[in-house]
Amino acid sequence: MKIAPGIHRIGDRSIVNSYLLEDAGEVTVIDAGVPGHYRDIPGELALMGRTVADVRALVLTHGHTFGDGATLDVPGSPRVILTPGHTPGSAVLHVPSRNALFVGDALATYAVTTGARGPQVAPFTADAAQAVASLARLEAVSADVVPPGHGDPWTAGVQEAVRQVRQGAATRD
Repeated sequence: MKIAPGIHRIGDRSIVNSYLLEDAGEVTVIDAGVPGHYRDIPGELALMGRTVADVRALVLTHGHTFGDGATLDVPGSPRVILTPGHTPGSAVLHVPSRNALFVGDALATYAVTTGARGPQVAPFTADAAQAVASLARLEAVSADVVPPGHGDPWTAGVQEAVRQVRQGAATRD
Protein backbone atom coordinates (compact mmCIF):
# COMPACT_ATOMS: atom_id res chain seq x y z
CA MET A 1 0.00 0.00 0.00
CA LYS A 2 1.40 3.39 -1.01
CA ILE A 3 1.65 5.67 2.03
CA ALA A 4 3.67 8.50 0.45
CA PRO A 5 5.65 9.12 -2.74
CA GLY A 6 8.35 6.45 -2.92
CA ILE A 7 7.15 4.69 0.26
CA HIS A 8 4.97 1.58 0.33
CA ARG A 9 3.91 -0.48 3.33
CA ILE A 10 3.89 -4.26 3.46
CA GLY A 11 1.53 -5.60 6.11
CA ASP A 12 -2.21 -5.66 6.27
CA ARG A 13 -4.27 -3.85 8.90
CA SER A 14 -1.17 -2.03 10.21
CA ILE A 15 -0.50 -4.66 12.86
CA VAL A 16 3.11 -5.42 11.88
CA ASN A 17 4.69 -3.23 9.22
CA SER A 18 7.59 -3.38 6.86
CA TYR A 19 8.32 -0.68 4.30
CA LEU A 20 9.68 -0.37 0.78
CA LEU A 21 11.63 2.85 0.23
CA GLU A 22 12.37 3.71 -3.41
CA ASP A 23 15.10 6.09 -4.49
CA ALA A 24 16.44 6.50 -8.04
CA GLY A 25 14.98 3.17 -9.18
CA GLU A 26 16.40 1.15 -6.28
CA VAL A 27 14.69 -0.08 -3.12
CA THR A 28 15.55 -0.45 0.55
CA VAL A 29 13.35 -2.71 2.66
CA ILE A 30 12.95 -1.24 6.14
CA ASP A 31 12.25 -3.93 8.74
CA ALA A 32 11.58 -7.49 7.73
CA GLY A 33 7.98 -7.84 8.90
CA VAL A 34 6.70 -11.37 9.37
CA PRO A 35 7.05 -14.43 7.10
CA GLY A 36 3.57 -13.92 5.61
CA HIS A 37 4.69 -10.56 4.22
CA TYR A 38 7.26 -12.08 1.88
CA ARG A 39 4.67 -13.21 -0.63
CA ASP A 40 3.38 -9.61 -0.86
CA ILE A 41 6.71 -8.03 -1.75
CA PRO A 42 6.76 -8.75 -5.52
CA GLY A 43 3.25 -7.35 -6.00
CA GLU A 44 3.96 -4.23 -3.97
CA LEU A 45 7.22 -3.69 -5.84
CA ALA A 46 5.29 -4.01 -9.12
CA LEU A 47 2.94 -1.24 -7.96
CA MET A 48 6.06 0.89 -7.55
CA GLY A 49 7.28 -0.04 -11.03
CA ARG A 50 10.05 -2.15 -9.49
CA THR A 51 11.00 -5.83 -9.12
CA VAL A 52 12.83 -7.90 -6.52
CA ALA A 53 15.99 -7.30 -8.59
CA ASP A 54 15.74 -3.60 -7.62
CA VAL A 55 16.02 -4.33 -3.87
CA ARG A 56 19.49 -3.30 -2.71
CA ALA A 57 19.25 -3.44 1.08
CA LEU A 58 17.36 -4.59 4.15
CA VAL A 59 17.73 -2.31 7.17
CA LEU A 60 16.45 -3.26 10.62
CA THR A 61 15.39 -0.73 13.24
CA HIS A 62 15.51 -3.18 16.16
CA GLY A 63 19.21 -3.74 16.58
CA HIS A 64 21.12 -3.14 13.39
CA THR A 65 23.47 -0.84 15.40
CA PHE A 66 25.20 1.24 12.65
CA GLY A 67 26.37 4.14 14.77
CA ASP A 68 24.42 7.21 15.75
CA GLY A 69 24.31 9.82 13.01
CA ALA A 70 25.54 7.47 10.29
CA THR A 71 24.13 8.00 6.82
CA LEU A 72 23.66 4.58 5.27
CA ASP A 73 24.88 3.88 1.75
CA VAL A 74 21.58 2.35 0.64
CA PRO A 75 18.69 3.68 -1.47
CA GLY A 76 17.14 6.66 0.32
CA SER A 77 20.34 7.38 2.28
CA PRO A 78 18.65 7.13 5.70
CA ARG A 79 20.36 8.84 8.64
CA VAL A 80 20.47 6.76 11.81
CA ILE A 81 19.23 8.15 15.12
CA LEU A 82 19.77 5.72 17.97
CA THR A 83 16.74 5.44 20.26
CA PRO A 84 17.38 2.70 22.82
CA GLY A 85 14.52 1.52 24.96
CA HIS A 86 12.40 -0.90 22.97
CA THR A 87 15.63 -2.82 22.48
CA PRO A 88 19.13 -1.64 23.41
CA GLY A 89 19.97 -1.24 19.71
CA SER A 90 16.74 0.44 18.54
CA ALA A 91 17.21 3.03 15.83
CA VAL A 92 15.07 5.45 13.87
CA LEU A 93 15.80 6.20 10.20
CA HIS A 94 15.38 9.74 8.89
CA VAL A 95 14.97 10.05 5.13
CA PRO A 96 14.87 13.79 4.34
CA SER A 97 14.43 13.18 0.59
CA ARG A 98 11.08 11.51 1.36
CA ASN A 99 10.27 13.75 4.34
CA ALA A 100 9.93 10.57 6.41
CA LEU A 101 11.04 9.29 9.79
CA PHE A 102 10.82 5.49 10.07
CA VAL A 103 10.44 5.00 13.82
CA GLY A 104 10.39 1.20 14.02
CA ASP A 105 9.34 0.51 17.61
CA ALA A 106 10.64 3.75 19.11
CA LEU A 107 6.92 4.43 19.26
CA ALA A 108 3.82 2.70 17.94
CA THR A 109 0.44 3.94 16.78
CA TYR A 110 -1.18 0.57 17.48
CA ALA A 111 -0.73 -1.68 20.50
CA VAL A 112 -0.73 -5.29 19.39
CA THR A 113 -1.58 -6.31 22.97
CA THR A 114 -4.64 -4.09 23.60
CA GLY A 115 -5.68 -2.66 20.25
CA ALA A 116 -5.14 0.91 21.51
CA ARG A 117 -4.50 3.46 18.75
CA GLY A 118 -2.41 6.61 18.73
CA PRO A 119 1.24 7.38 19.58
CA GLN A 120 2.41 5.27 22.53
CA VAL A 121 5.30 3.25 23.89
CA ALA A 122 5.44 0.08 21.80
CA PRO A 123 4.31 -3.12 23.54
CA PHE A 124 7.06 -5.48 24.67
CA THR A 125 9.48 -2.59 25.23
CA ALA A 126 12.48 -3.68 27.29
CA ASP A 127 12.91 -0.33 29.10
CA ALA A 128 9.88 1.97 28.76
CA ALA A 129 11.47 4.86 30.69
CA GLN A 130 14.52 4.79 28.42
CA ALA A 131 12.28 4.53 25.35
CA VAL A 132 10.41 7.68 26.36
CA ALA A 133 13.66 9.50 27.19
CA SER A 134 15.10 8.53 23.78
CA LEU A 135 12.24 10.33 22.03
CA ALA A 136 13.90 13.64 22.94
CA ARG A 137 16.36 12.82 20.14
CA LEU A 138 13.49 13.12 17.62
CA GLU A 139 12.08 16.49 18.65
CA ALA A 140 14.24 18.52 16.26
CA VAL A 141 13.58 16.21 13.29
CA SER A 142 11.24 17.47 10.60
CA ALA A 143 9.19 14.80 8.82
CA ASP A 144 5.63 14.79 7.54
CA VAL A 145 5.40 10.99 7.40
CA VAL A 146 6.22 8.91 10.49
CA PRO A 147 5.83 5.20 9.65
CA PRO A 148 5.92 2.95 12.75
CA GLY A 149 6.55 -0.77 13.09
CA HIS A 150 3.02 -1.19 14.46
CA GLY A 151 0.08 0.99 13.42
CA ASP A 152 -0.77 3.49 10.76
CA PRO A 153 1.71 6.14 9.64
CA TRP A 154 1.52 9.26 11.80
CA THR A 155 1.08 12.50 9.84
CA ALA A 156 0.54 15.14 12.56
CA GLY A 157 4.23 15.83 13.13
CA VAL A 158 7.00 14.12 15.05
CA GLN A 159 6.76 16.58 17.92
CA GLU A 160 3.05 15.85 18.46
CA ALA A 161 3.69 12.11 18.41
CA VAL A 162 6.41 12.51 21.05
CA ARG A 163 4.11 14.70 23.15
CA GLN A 164 1.36 12.08 23.06
CA VAL A 165 3.74 9.24 23.96
CA ARG A 166 5.03 11.23 26.94
CA GLN A 167 1.52 12.13 28.04
CA GLY A 168 0.43 8.48 27.86
CA ALA A 169 3.52 7.30 29.73
CA ALA A 170 2.97 9.88 32.49
CA THR A 171 -0.64 8.75 32.86
CA ARG A 172 0.48 5.14 33.35
CA ASP A 173 3.17 6.02 35.92
